[in-house]
Amino acid sequence: MIKTVLLVSLLFSSVAWTTEKPTIMIAPSPENIRHNPFPVQSPWNGIYAHGVTTPSQGRYMHVSGQLGFTESGTMSDSFADQANQAIDNISKVLRSADMQMNHIVHMRFYLTDRSQVDDLVKVRMDKLYGLAPAVTTYIVGGLLKEEWLVEIEALAFKPEVKIGNE
Repeated sequence: MIKTVLLVSLLFSSVAWTTEKPTIMIAPSPENIRHNPFPVQSPWNGIYAHGVTTPSQGRYMHVSGQLGFTESGTMSDSFADQANQAIDNISKVLRSADMQMNHIVHMRFYLTDRSQVDDLVKVRMDKLYGLAPAVTTYIVGGLLKEEWLVEIEALAFKPEVKIGNE
């Protein structure tokens, strides 16, 4: 039996976007199937899916909102640096549960400034191209501390591996 996870959102903007594709691509877990019944608009193709289905046997991990703190507890004042570090932190949390970035099926991005959307797209193209999870992006009035510019959550699913005829 397959559970369907339809986590759908659209982000509309009149901003001019770059369509340059990065050299690194994350291949999504083949068990988690992306559904795009209508085209994903540029520049989000490759970093967004309208929906994702996952098999019924496996493990979910809900990754709490990650900030741009390094392991030493420092944080850059640059939006792009904070976003890159938050994504790296998500990767570390996933690895702690024997999961990888390609198991991500949904991400939520919380930005404190609408003008950072272009920078977010660039970071996602660089760090997450090919993953194409379902995505929701929020512009919020602020995070807990004023210097925190972005917070990123993730939902990952890792299918059970069956051995033999079990």
